[in-house]
Amino acid sequence: MIVTAIDLAARFSAFCTLGPGRQLLGYGAPLMDVHVDWLADLINDFVIRCFENQHEEQLLLVEDVPLSLPFTAKVKAPIQLQGEIAYQLRSHNLQDRLFFIQPMTWQRHFEGVWKGKEAGALAAAVRLGFEPPDYFKKHEDLFADLKGKERQTVRLALKKQSADVVDAFLMAVWAQETYETHGTLEVKNVIRYLGQWN
Repeated sequence: MIVTAIDLAARFSAFCTLGPGRQLLGYGAPLMDVHVDWLADLINDFVIRCFENQHEEQLLLVEDVPLSLPFTAKVKAPIQLQGEIAYQLRSHNLQDRLFFIQPMTWQRHFEGVWKGKEAGALAAAVRLGFEPPDYFKKHEDLFADLKGKERQTVRLALKKQSADVVDAFLMAVWAQETYETHGTLEVKNVIRYLGQWN
């Protein structure tokens, strides 16, 4: 089974794709902010893989967002992005490959991750042999001339993106291990999107 997991947020998002045997096929994050183009490219790659590798189960796992939004609040960016993902997959009749997962479900699967914040997730990923990207080092040229607070702001943002890649990796591992155990991702606190719109 090949799974692409997306840790989706308004500003910082990331993805990780794992093939059979936890083979790392790719990971990444948009630079600093979520861009629609980044998400569109990611979904396009998923669609292509689905049609090119029809012998292998292909699933897309997206971290869900809380539903308890005040009626007075505007529609949050992650919900808009979820809608875009669903729309794109439905246009290719691949909506049955899309699953939404609550954060606590995958976090509780790994020792030290639930309520362990970034350090717990990083430790779990390292135990599984994943070397997280160092976006701060990779993009040094972006802030070479920055000083003080501006430099710190960029450093923290890039550190957060590295942490999001770690989360996406752990989500993908959870998906593969759950699929191996149950033959599906339709377990408690996971919703399969079927796109039954009226």
